[in-house]
Amino acid sequence: MAPTGLIQRATELFGAAMARMPAAVRLPGRGGSAVVQPSTSMVTSWTVDRVRVALDGHERGDFGLSSLLVEAMGRDDRISGCLNVRLNALCSVNGLDFSIAPAEGGESLPPLIEAWWFDVVPDATLRQILHDAVMIGVAIARKHWVLTGRSWSIERIERWHPANFRWDEFRKTYVAQTEDGEVVIDRDDPNWLVITPGGDRSWMAGAVRALGMPYLFRTFNWRDWMRFNERHGMPIIVVKEPPE
Repeated sequence: MAPTGLIQRATELFGAAMARMPAAVRLPGRGGSAVVQPSTSMVTSWTVDRVRVALDGHERGDFGLSSLLVEAMGRDDRISGCLNVRLNALCSVNGLDFSIAPAEGGESLPPLIEAWWFDVVPDATLRQILHDAVMIGVAIARKHWVLTGRSWSIERIERWHPANFRWDEFRKTYVAQTEDGEVVIDRDDPNWLVITPGGDRSWMAGAVRALGMPYLFRTFNWRDWMRFNERHGMPIIVVKEPPE
């Protein structure tokens, strides 16, 4: 099953960004402290008002609550099932295509990328990044570089949880939350990988906007049905006939 839509677009952007091998890398260990991602909390109880607040914040570029709502959606068999089908199709052995032809006059990078791809980007990390690209509409990851000989290479990719970044409307860029405070994400900074399959304001294409309320109502339906069965079980059917 070939990935389509946002997943396909996210894959193309992901490959293009990973293929960019800068000559000079601004490493966090040089002239500054390491960038460490803070831990996130969980929200297990959702109400109509809380979902509305989460979606309103999401549409302003604040993914703190909406990302936690997405995690809660993992309890829904239909949402998680459909999403897993798409992600599994891409992350399978035959899901990635490294036969992309280079641009005219360009260097053929796909063979070079394929040589280290599966060590740097394991399936679990790729799934998380593409999951964010579909559900949030934006995915951000941190590239960790290592010096080998005289050249820099990517050692691993760390997915940045959507609760730990936001869109800054004043700066017109994304801002990452770290244990030492906020860090502005420069699009030209090779330490960051920013996937925006929806283009400008890509978060508006996040599936959470359309699924937030239906997911909540579905959980209410299940709760009400279980309460009904707990009380009534299989109610006795009474037939009333008109008198002769």
